[in-house]
Amino acid sequence: MRVRIPAIALAVVLAAHVTAGGASAQIRAELVASGLTQPVAFVQDPSDPTVQVVVQQDARIRVLKDGVLQAADYLDLRAVVQNSGEQGLLGLAFAPDYATSGRVFVNFVDLADVTVIARFVRSSDDPLRADPASRFDLRWPDGRAFLAQPFTNHNGGNLAFGPDG
Repeated sequence: MRVRIPAIALAVVLAAHVTAGGASAQIRAELVASGLTQPVAFVQDPSDPTVQVVVQQDARIRVLKDGVLQAADYLDLRAVVQNSGEQGLLGLAFAPDYATSGRVFVNFVDLADVTVIARFVRSSDDPLRADPASRFDLRWPDGRAFLAQPFTNHNGGNLAFGPDG
């Protein structure tokens, strides 16, 4: 079953203020984009403050440029990603040196129901797209290019780089 969310608030602004009895927080939601399907991550492009990408579980990575959802995808992996239940495209991290290397990493469950972490490189023709032909699947010490999943649910996918890069 696919769930379509016609509008989603992607940014939550926290405004803390101090009251006589102590600190309290107020939460305010702001609509940033609509027309997205199954968004699971909102990631800032480190090379351009006007660009963000939205990772959709349905295997598309969408682009916001100056707050406007672009028609062309940053990357479309629908041909290789299993989007069912808690499976799908689940995470993205730009390399710490993305501005120069153009490398981006994604985490997804493929059609064989295994987790893949793949590296792609930004398109040389369009900085708002990744080159699908540049895919390189990371390999683990035992040589496998995937992580087996014992179940189809509870698949995590967040990716991040630590201070060591």
